[in-house]
Amino acid sequence: MKTLTLLRHAQAGWQHSKPASDFERPLDRRGLADIASISGRLRSRQLIPDLILTSPAVRAVQSAESVARILGVAMHCVRRDDRLYLATPAEMLIVLQDLGRMIGHAMLVGHNPGLTTLMREFNANPSLDELVTAAVATMVFDTDSWRELEPGAARELARDSPHRFFRPRI
Repeated sequence: MKTLTLLRHAQAGWQHSKPASDFERPLDRRGLADIASISGRLRSRQLIPDLILTSPAVRAVQSAESVARILGVAMHCVRRDDRLYLATPAEMLIVLQDLGRMIGHAMLVGHNPGLTTLMREFNANPSLDELVTAAVATMVFDTDSWRELEPGAARELARDSPHRFFRPRI
């Protein structure tokens, strides 16, 4: 059995003094709070990945490293993969299929629209709602090999978002 958690990076902002490139945008205050919130929820459900693969974009790396710290995942288990920056579902599937058998639970940190489309394809459900920033989708596959992942193969889907409940602004 393999478990895959998709995490859309948390909210990023534009610097006030100089506009950064899309690649260089860091998490903003809300993004930092949201990633802490969703990480706590993952920890409470014991959804701790063996490996975190992340897009090299600043906002994705910050999201991945924050999740790792909160979940107690060693930083050497957080890997940047250039193929994940604005990747298509087909490109993400190739990255996942390259994983070794010893990885039981992998987390992929990246961007829309690719992540949402990948989630929809794995669940054979094109009407699933979009993954908002800092949202997660965890899927379970009845296989011992990442190479066997394919559209429609997920047998379970659990989703969560830091905005699932109303939170008053302070």
